[in-house]
Amino acid sequence: MHGQWKKWLAGMAFSGFVGLGLLGAPLQGQVDDPVPADVTSAAESHVDTGTPVAESPTMDAGLGTPTTLGAVRHGGLLLNTAVQGVYLPAPTLETDVSLTVRGMVAEADVRQRFTNPTDQWVEGIYVFPLPENAAVDRLRMVIGDRVIEGEIHERQEARRVYEQAREQGQRAALVEQQRPNLFTTDVANLGPHETIEIRIGFRQEVRYTDGTFGLRMPLAVTPRFQPGGTPRSPVELAGGPTTQLPPQATGSTNATGGAPPASAALTAPRAPSVRPPSVQLRLSLEPGLPLARLGSVSHAVHTTRRGDHYEVTLEDGAVPADRDFVFEWQPEAQAEPQIALLTEAGDHDTFGLLMLVPPETQQASGPRPPRETIFVIDVSGSMSGPSIAQAKAALDDALSRLRPIDHVNVISFAQDMQKLFAESLPATQDRVAQARRWVANLGIRGGTYMLPALEAALETDGVDRGLRQVIFMTDGAVGNEDQLFSVIDHMLGDTRLFPVGIGSAPNSHFMRTAARLGRGTFTHIGSVQAVAQRMGALYRKLEQPVLTDLEIIWDDPNVESWPARVGDLYAGEPLTIAARMPSGQSGLTLRGRRAGVPIERRFDATGRAPAIDASRPETPQAVARLWARRKVASLRDDLVRGGDRTSLRQSIIDVALAHHLVTDFTSLVAVDRTPVAPAGTEPVPQAVPLPLPAGWQEHPGFTHLPRTATPFQAWLLLGMLLAASAWLVRRGDRAVASASHDRPSTQTSRAGG
Repeated sequence: MHGQWKKWLAGMAFSGFVGLGLLGAPLQGQVDDPVPADVTSAAESHVDTGTPVAESPTMDAGLGTPTTLGAVRHGGLLLNTAVQGVYLPAPTLETDVSLTVRGMVAEADVRQRFTNPTDQWVEGIYVFPLPENAAVDRLRMVIGDRVIEGEIHERQEARRVYEQAREQGQRAALVEQQRPNLFTTDVANLGPHETIEIRIGFRQEVRYTDGTFGLRMPLAVTPRFQPGGTPRSPVELAGGPTTQLPPQATGSTNATGGAPPASAALTAPRAPSVRPPSVQLRLSLEPGLPLARLGSVSHAVHTTRRGDHYEVTLEDGAVPADRDFVFEWQPEAQAEPQIALLTEAGDHDTFGLLMLVPPETQQASGPRPPRETIFVIDVSGSMSGPSIAQAKAALDDALSRLRPIDHVNVISFAQDMQKLFAESLPATQDRVAQARRWVANLGIRGGTYMLPALEAALETDGVDRGLRQVIFMTDGAVGNEDQLFSVIDHMLGDTRLFPVGIGSAPNSHFMRTAARLGRGTFTHIGSVQAVAQRMGALYRKLEQPVLTDLEIIWDDPNVESWPARVGDLYAGEPLTIAARMPSGQSGLTLRGRRAGVPIERRFDATGRAPAIDASRPETPQAVARLWARRKVASLRDDLVRGGDRTSLRQSIIDVALAHHLVTDFTSLVAVDRTPVAPAGTEPVPQAVPLPLPAGWQEHPGFTHLPRTATPFQAWLLLGMLLAASAWLVRRGDRAVASASHDRPSTQTSRAGG
């Protein structure tokens, strides 16, 4: 009994000092706060001296030196060991992305190669980002010459099928949506030294803004900060994925010592200084329009043209997956579309993707009407480095454009929220100068507590100070998106919300949904050099919406189009509508107000030829599935707004099953029915660490020592006391062993006892 106590105490000392996982608050993925260097150094020193990790049953020849998340310096796959918080590096995951763009539709094929370098049967866990408007509809598992197609099921049923296959020793893969732009792939029963390929396919709409088409392919996952006490979201209450980040999100074993479930890594288990997995990417572009220019704003690319077809590859071949791939193409001036239509005939209905480009804003006669502008800037830890420089430059540029007739206020937020003024004040020259100095002196302050700042920005005192606009600058590194969306929906009133995404990999799901619910637009600034151009375009939109109070009336009352509710229309921001037309075609009437004056525009189904029509038989059901994805997004918005959970959940499931889509409530699962793992084999979970996006500051040990809202000093002190106790116990053991060295030992030391 005494020996068991000593082993437990030693194990607690190690866990408390290095991981703190058994000692206190759950590891909520609070990535915003740096950890003191001396704490990290102590943890690393402790790993290197005296910790009995060599007997971990998951150690295999060929793997790297044992490490902690706070100490790892080389990227790749990390395998759990028997010691909590200690991992073994394995080879890096390979990813290959193939994109095909035809007109307004992009089709993607993402191939991931999982290699098991160990002598054990393992389970792989990988987190990956996708565009927030991606319609994920295909899963293939490739093992040698065998190709197993994935099937769509309700989420719980797909999980049951996967777990049953895992228990029966069958290879299986499961794709689940954790958020609209964050997915997980679980792979069960990957044999010793075996390689398996998982292929995921999706479709997405091409963006058109300010006369330029664009495509964004996320390659990096932005860490999400989950404030303590966040209520369960309506999606979670309806049976969707949890928005809470459990301890297993760091890839470690849980507090009771058991292995994490396959889908535990909702936010990628991250290690500072992890070398990103390499990604190869190819783009095939058929724009359907003559182009004036094309190129990538994120990566160096090589482009080959054959007639109207462009082949694009990365100039550097395989590149680190530390930033989003962004590609843009601009049509020639005379070819810029005013209306673009892509149609697709289904078995019973015709589906259409319609883009209406607003006319250029005409210069209003007389002085510009006054505006009340509230600027909100994120100064949390995730904004360290280039991101905060970009945000400050953008805000300074915006402040310089104000006029004395405007009212202004500035709000900054991190672990707290600060206002420059108690209320919005006239933007006099002195106040603007004061605001610019205040912004210049802002520093990084900690965790991303966005909710108080959002509420403060949307709250009004009833005083009319002109058109009220909120410009919200952030990387969106939050995990409580649904809570924030609900606040926007309930508090917006006559305010308009304009999110400005900062950094190399902003949370586009939060940005675009906030803009849609806030009746504004989303602007992305990826570098300091782009600040002037992007903010100039944003301010042209802020001057005056082209059309407000929009309404769409279809000639055929049976047409079902999404979004059901249309926001304001701004210069350079087209209105894109996805429609299901039972009759095969239908004209429509667009009504709204321009500068307060009612207008009406008519679009006939038999009118002039569309500017873009690039449908192809090789992409069947592309438009139908984009329509379905639009419908799912609108139903999800209604769920977040507080609609009936039961009926909305079932509606989403019905649409997803009919169109083979992964959603909050449906998943894709592929099972090789032939058992391959020996009977009784329990696969060992593997956690794939993802790197920080480019420009993020590395905080050693940040995933293990959260400082925000947790008494980390107390846990550290307790860990040190336990470590000292363990040292005394071990010193006593050595004394006893010295006195009785001639007696044979029958006790085996186990890591983490």
